[in-house]
Amino acid sequence: MRHRLPTRPSSASSLRHYLSLLILPHARIFQSLGLNYVLSDRLTQLQIASPTPAQRKAIPPILAGEDVVVAAETGGGKTLAFLLPLVELLRRNPLPPDNMRLPTALVLTTSQDLVRQLAAVLHQVDPELARLSVSLSSSRQVVVHGTRPCPLVLSTPGALLRATKPKDFAFTQTVVVDEADMLLSGGFEKDTKQILATIRNQPLMRAALNRCGVEPQDIDDDGFSTSQTQTIFSAATIPDYGKRSVRHYIDHKFPSVVFAMTEGFHRTLPNLTLHTHNLQVFMASRVFDSEQHARCELLYEILTSKEKDSMAASAGGKTLVFTNSIATADTLFHFLENDKGGQSIATSEVVKAT
Repeated sequence: MRHRLPTRPSSASSLRHYLSLLILPHARIFQSLGLNYVLSDRLTQLQIASPTPAQRKAIPPILAGEDVVVAAETGGGKTLAFLLPLVELLRRNPLPPDNMRLPTALVLTTSQDLVRQLAAVLHQVDPELARLSVSLSSSRQVVVHGTRPCPLVLSTPGALLRATKPKDFAFTQTVVVDEADMLLSGGFEKDTKQILATIRNQPLMRAALNRCGVEPQDIDDDGFSTSQTQTIFSAATIPDYGKRSVRHYIDHKFPSVVFAMTEGFHRTLPNLTLHTHNLQVFMASRVFDSEQHARCELLYEILTSKEKDSMAASAGGKTLVFTNSIATADTLFHFLENDKGGQSIATSEVVKAT
């Protein structure tokens, strides 16, 4: 199997580190970034030979406790860039994951599908931690407060607000905002910023006190930590135009943030119009057979919009739609062809061939 070599650094100051990476065994490369040997060996078993540029840039500052923006192109390894150090930090905690009463870490993302995908990746990397973590993949779920171990929560912003209370995050040391360009704008913006403000504005409790069986009222004034909650943003674009832009919010609220940015990272152009649609609001407006059915119906409404700046109109009647899997592409194709009588061209076979 052919393995990718680390990208040669442009600065002479990092040349010695680059050369050391070339002679390290693959597991040692991840260890050199700060990950423990168990996690590094697990990556080797998963045939993950070496870190991507995004992972090399993001993992060290995340492990150092910095606020970090993981800014990389699609396919640049952003998920593992924040998930690997998150697992490492949870394993460094003075309490084992099976004795953490309230979440030490929180990951926010845009959809129930992505919650499930993140949980699946976590299960590959650390099966025990995945088993103990809570995935809020349904709007009707609730967190049973403190009655079972809960080291990590994966959720959409809306589901989290419905399922939790502010005091549930008294021990949350790290918050990850995945798909930050989406969560910090449009229909997700209010909920996401409310969650971040709530967690950052309340005192952080000392990690050692987050034991199962210890209630908040049992903790005295010495229980407060001197640390602040760490925030990590992950995105393929960081819109930076206007006072309400994602970049302006991050710069204003997180002035010391570290940008782990790859060369392939790109920003949206000012002359492009970004439209966001809240799936949860759409689902509440009528009855659907499933979330996937609702997604298809919402997309159909977007594609057939009569607005002058709609995607279909601006593309001369032709629109390219990307999905996150071949199965989803097939489902959407059959929905448009069979339910809506549209003319679509399925290209999933091209993906299969590559």
